[in-house]
Amino acid sequence: MRKKKPITLLRVNDIKSASITIDIEDDLYEAMAEAGRVHIVKDKLACFSYAVNQALLELCKQTK
Repeated sequence: MRKKKPITLLRVNDIKSASITIDIEDDLYEAMAEAGRVHIVKDKLACFSYAVNQALLELCKQTK
């Protein structure tokens, strides 16, 4: 019996994106971070997406 690969890349979509830099007050930053944390904990897909994004960022850092 053939083992399944843990992750299989099915599709890659090229998209336009932008990078922004903002300045935000510390108390607003903390409030938004907490609201995001509460939201993401209840959303399995968001948790998975976060973990994948962090893994990809780490891979990018290692390959530079």
